[in-house]
Amino acid sequence: MPFFSALLFLITTNFQGDSLKAQKYFETFQSEKYSNPNGAIAYLDSAIFLSQGTPHKSQKAHYLRQKGIHLKNQGELAQSLQVYDEALGLFEQENDSAGIAATYNNIGISYFRMANYDLALANYFKARDINLRLQDNSGLARNYIAIGNLYADSHQYEEGLLNYLEAEKLLSEDIDASSYALVTKNIGLLFSERDNDNYNPSKAIEYGQRSILSYRAQGDSINIAGLYHNLGLLYENEDDLGRAENYYRKGLKLREAFNLKNDLASSHFNLGNVSLKKHSPNEALLSFLKSYELASESENLALLRTSAKRLSEIYSSLNVPNRAFRYLTLYDSLDEILFNTEKARIIGELETKYETERKEKELAQAQTEIERRIAERNGYLITLAVFLSLTILLVLIYQQRQGAIKALRQREKDLFNKKVNELLLEQELTSLNAMLDGQENERKRLSRELHDRIGSLLTAARFTLETNGKEQGDKLKDFLAEALEETRNLSHSLASGVLAKFGLVAAINDLKASIEDDRDIQILFNHEGLDTRINNEIEIDTYRIIQELISNSLKHSFAKKITIFIAVRDQHLELNYRDDGVGFIVDSVQGGIGLKNVEARSKKYNGQLSIDSRPAEGMLLTLNLEIYPDEKAVTSR
Repeated sequence: MPFFSALLFLITTNFQGDSLKAQKYFETFQSEKYSNPNGAIAYLDSAIFLSQGTPHKSQKAHYLRQKGIHLKNQGELAQSLQVYDEALGLFEQENDSAGIAATYNNIGISYFRMANYDLALANYFKARDINLRLQDNSGLARNYIAIGNLYADSHQYEEGLLNYLEAEKLLSEDIDASSYALVTKNIGLLFSERDNDNYNPSKAIEYGQRSILSYRAQGDSINIAGLYHNLGLLYENEDDLGRAENYYRKGLKLREAFNLKNDLASSHFNLGNVSLKKHSPNEALLSFLKSYELASESENLALLRTSAKRLSEIYSSLNVPNRAFRYLTLYDSLDEILFNTEKARIIGELETKYETERKEKELAQAQTEIERRIAERNGYLITLAVFLSLTILLVLIYQQRQGAIKALRQREKDLFNKKVNELLLEQELTSLNAMLDGQENERKRLSRELHDRIGSLLTAARFTLETNGKEQGDKLKDFLAEALEETRNLSHSLASGVLAKFGLVAAINDLKASIEDDRDIQILFNHEGLDTRINNEIEIDTYRIIQELISNSLKHSFAKKITIFIAVRDQHLELNYRDDGVGFIVDSVQGGIGLKNVEARSKKYNGQLSIDSRPAEGMLLTLNLEIYPDEKAVTSR
């Protein structure tokens, strides 16, 4: 007898040791399941392994149920159902009604995630009936919450609200703090649904705040962060952007502590939307870039696609077309990937649903004579399902191909239109330059006409009067002298203005003074080798080029400082133009009308044009022109 007593003591002690070790592994899993979900499952498996030799099977069943919950949270729904089935069998062996009810509720949640609402409700009702018999208010409240979630998800908001309110009646923070926090959160979310007849922002905020207080008492920062996110959305929908941004930033701060990249990506995306509504594109750009980076790291393709679309729109508004096109291309690629992924997911869910239903039918009818007929029917259904799947797949492939052909035709059409627009733009520039040249030539022609014809006639008239009658013609002579002087003045004015009178340097200084008086900008102008006048036509074209460049800086680059340097050496004129504006990608603006005009004018003098610019680094333009002599224009100062 003493031997058997000692053996029983050793066995009991060993079981107790394994149970304690299993509990420690389970506690480690609980502490790491959010921060390290893939690594935490190993601790849970160790707890399950150690608990399998213990006398009470409910411990292993409890750990298995927790594993099913973890797999469900990770999206492994079919695996979660298998684990729940094993836990349910152990709870039934132990006659653990509370465990059975909790497991039925968990099974219902997995079916709900698989969009199999009929099986979800069937399992929820099984759990509810057991909890009603046990008078377990906490378990019953969880059933009502799950049923409310199902109705809310299918947009039956009235039924969803009724079940949530039933759960709220059964709960308080003292009975079940976690369920109380959950139901107040879900009621708040239901009141915040805009297509709900019971939409009520004030109640949504009230329940959200109550849920935050409850989670705060439990130290659950992750759920608090999610509630801050929901309140931010609510205030954003009500156009209260200040409060929306405040709650988004509170949620972001909490999420940063857990480094939940997917949730962080969502927070940055929402902040970007608020910045756009506040007309702050630069702040929005930073938020969407961060959202894109985090969504990429967390492999959240849906958020990655939406972030790429926002980035494309912002870069387009900021006139950075190459980056806008890059993110638009990424958006199109991600959209196609998501379409194919969703298609595969739906097919997978259909297959899982089919397999689950088939298994239940086989188990229910395993002992009947009609099993063979069911198997034959299932074979027929499988063949039909495969045929339908292939048919659907072929239709989808055909539609996708048609879409690709349509997109290719559209791109070809866009390319053709682009080429046409470029030709029209070139023609417009040519016409514009010809018009400007014609205006200059017309001014010169009018000047010569006034000087050569009218001036000579007036001179002859004065000479005639001087020789034929001094007394009668004194007043007329004075008048003709004055008319001759006015003609000369008008001729001189038409011929040039500041540029023709005083040359390129004086004209640029006059332009500089005019712009600095009118705009908040500094223009620095230096020159070398312009002590002697150069060809008048080159002076005019150089002046027009500088006018064009300054206009571009004022309109597009938002520059605060412009530097101009002109040097004449060895029959060449060199122009260096720099501004400190926002800059641009050179290839993206080569077709702009401003630079086209500069290029067109420079070609008349074998011009060599160079442009260097990057975003946020300003712009440097260098131009070298050949000078040809013109005896009428080349004079000493």
